[in-house]
Amino acid sequence: MAPIGVIMMRERKWPVLVPLLGLLAFIVLAIGLADRQSLRTTPVDLRYFHLRPDSSDAYADIGYASMQVKSVAASRHIPVPEVRNLMDAFTIGRDGMIGRQRVDVPGLNAALDERWRMQ
Repeated sequence: MAPIGVIMMRERKWPVLVPLLGLLAFIVLAIGLADRQSLRTTPVDLRYFHLRPDSSDAYADIGYASMQVKSVAASRHIPVPEVRNLMDAFTIGRDGMIGRQRVDVPGLNAALDERWRMQ
């Protein structure tokens, strides 16, 4: 027969392990749900300029459009300066004193197709 002190030591482990196992189960469940709900991005056609997903109008910020110049030029096999010049032609001035320049994306994409037809 085991002494009473040894039996009590074994019984004290369970109250500590139960919350730890519960916490571990919660972490595994949270990771599984986060992985399931991760953002699923739609593929973007690099031959055209595109808007931000949260954009409500047909204009892109000049900085966002400038980031796309090289990929559009590379996918269409045309020089980067020519694409940049065409983008500058479709750039709209500032809104007020502190507004940013914007690019007319549908007009720019139509001009791209008109000038350099896709094969």
